[in-house]
Amino acid sequence: MIHYNTTNDSAIKMAYLLGEMGVTNNKFFLRLDNPDLLHIDPFSEDLTDFQKASINYEIVNNPWYYFREIVRIPAGGGLVKFEFHRGTIALIWAVLNNISSFVVWPRQTYKTTTMCCIYSYMFYWGSIHNKIVIIAHEDAIVKKNLQGIKDIRDNLPPYLNLYDKSDRDNEKEMYNKSNNNRITCRAPARNEDGARKAGRGLTTAEQWFDEIAFIKYISAMYDSISFAFSKASADAKMNGAPHHQIMSTTAGFLNTDEGVWAHNFLNNCADFTEKFYDYEDIEIVKTIILNSSNSGFIDISFMYYDLGKDENYLDEQKKRLITSSTPKDTLDREVLNKWKDISTEHPLGQDRIERLNGLIRSPTDIVIINDTYSIRLYVDVDEFDCTKKLIGGMDLGGNLKGDFSTLVVIDPTDFKVVAVLRSNSQSTTLFSLAIITIMVELFQGLVLFPERNYNGAIIDNIVTHLPNGLRRVYHESEGVPGLFNSKKVRPILFNMILKIAVDEYGDRICDKTIISEISGLIRTRNGRIDHKQGKHDDTLVAYLLALYFILYVSDIGKYIDKSLILSNFSKNELINNLSKINKATTSNKLKMLDNKIYDNFSAIKNVNSIDDIADIVFTNSKYTKSGTKSSISKYSGDIELDDDEETGYRSTIKQIEDSDSLEEVRGSISKIKEEDSSNVKEINIDGKPSTTRKDFRTIFGW
Repeated sequence: MIHYNTTNDSAIKMAYLLGEMGVTNNKFFLRLDNPDLLHIDPFSEDLTDFQKASINYEIVNNPWYYFREIVRIPAGGGLVKFEFHRGTIALIWAVLNNISSFVVWPRQTYKTTTMCCIYSYMFYWGSIHNKIVIIAHEDAIVKKNLQGIKDIRDNLPPYLNLYDKSDRDNEKEMYNKSNNNRITCRAPARNEDGARKAGRGLTTAEQWFDEIAFIKYISAMYDSISFAFSKASADAKMNGAPHHQIMSTTAGFLNTDEGVWAHNFLNNCADFTEKFYDYEDIEIVKTIILNSSNSGFIDISFMYYDLGKDENYLDEQKKRLITSSTPKDTLDREVLNKWKDISTEHPLGQDRIERLNGLIRSPTDIVIINDTYSIRLYVDVDEFDCTKKLIGGMDLGGNLKGDFSTLVVIDPTDFKVVAVLRSNSQSTTLFSLAIITIMVELFQGLVLFPERNYNGAIIDNIVTHLPNGLRRVYHESEGVPGLFNSKKVRPILFNMILKIAVDEYGDRICDKTIISEISGLIRTRNGRIDHKQGKHDDTLVAYLLALYFILYVSDIGKYIDKSLILSNFSKNELINNLSKINKATTSNKLKMLDNKIYDNFSAIKNVNSIDDIADIVFTNSKYTKSGTKSSISKYSGDIELDDDEETGYRSTIKQIEDSDSLEEVRGSISKIKEEDSSNVKEINIDGKPSTTRKDFRTIFGW
């Protein structure tokens, strides 16, 4: 039954909120097995022995009753009830279902408190013959966490305080003789070898790594722990006992080994979604998690506003940190969940990366595909036009050595990221079916642009079984779907498209994985932009491939209407962005781009407003933005804008901005076209002649 008259108001509020979010199973944490307890106060001094026994029995069989009705937490000189919010419910749910989790919440949102409550339950009611280990980056932290568990215990009603004086109970260990449960603490190792030795000794099925992003030598320790945990968790599973690993932390530093390791681990976790609550078979959920991660972990990260905190909370945290030596950096990490890299070695420049990381936002929704995969959505699926033309870049990683197969969907009208899917599944059939399902049911106008490598079977499966597959999957050559990623493609993706994407469309990327992979890029000794060791770029490559399709594929018109590209920009946005285009292009597709531009000039006759003209002009100018002046020197000789060209360029922008009639704009563009037709020059790119028109550099700032 549902305990509607609980005195824990936060639980009632969360049931309502989850219902509003579309979760059907939105009251499971209000569960009450014994109706006789419906109106019983567990803290009443008038309880009968039978009622006390009934409460104890309810706790053993219904952990949610314990958290909701029994737990009292020391705070502000008094006691408060356990607070239910999206994070605390998700974390308890994961532990009770033996799902390992990585938890990143802001300060003072009950991350540590929730773990202390969980282990107080596990230690006294939730298991027998069990060993729990707590690991942290400082000896003082593990002691504090162990004391937190004791504080929960000591504030239970006396009849539920199961502590016996004969039990071991010191600052680094708890032992309960009645059920043979033990909690031990481990401080950080002093060196890498010590970390490995410490890891090998932790044969436990319940492990909590607190502030893992700050634990020295965590990589060495976790490698050793993994083998011990694997054996312990397998035994626990066979015996129906709890087994999990929990990693909790505030955001760390990306210029430390431990911070990089933790951040990389986090990015390889599967997304958590409250839709998991609606699955009666938890094994389906675990399959989805395994297919979306290479660790079996879920990422339970939430921002302060996801956890019921408002702007007052943010203001309070700012005031609290005012005396910090680095108040902004501390606020970013401890409150806004931003992982900080204080180095200046990023190939795009650290300022760009800082700005980009500030644009990360949570998905609008997470949709489960075929009970097998999850896909992040950045649009409202109920309001989105499922027939809209979209572009999907797909990188097939082969699912080897931790690589992911990825799909990134973007809207060609404004280059916004619409959806992201990552899979670590080794089944080509299941992945193919998932992509087909997405293209048939979710995004019926999606055109797929996949990289064709050694995993071409996935692409072939999609083309074979997808209705009208030949027209919805890009074919580079006749009869063979997909892009053959030659050595020339990657430099275009990373040397040209990447910088333009970050500078001009950074606010449209928004996805945490794409931005994290951009943040993790380095420039190697030979000058190549690549991911750091232990990092990935699978999702970023899929995103860049989608942009490559729009910017470089000459026969894009076979798949989408070219006039859709960047058609959702307002006139002011177009003019403002156009005025910033003062870079050169290295494109070896200049002739093709010119043809696209001239094809669209014919559309001028059919438009009805100045805004339409501006859209056409700027849409085509966007094709010429991929690169830098230094790249021009490498691929097509030294090309620079002289003073006259710069003046003409600025003048053209001013004409568009000041035009008061359609005819004025038409006249301006006709003049540009006439002048351009008489100004053609040959350049050599990789030994091949290519025709470009000089005045287009003047107009569009090549």
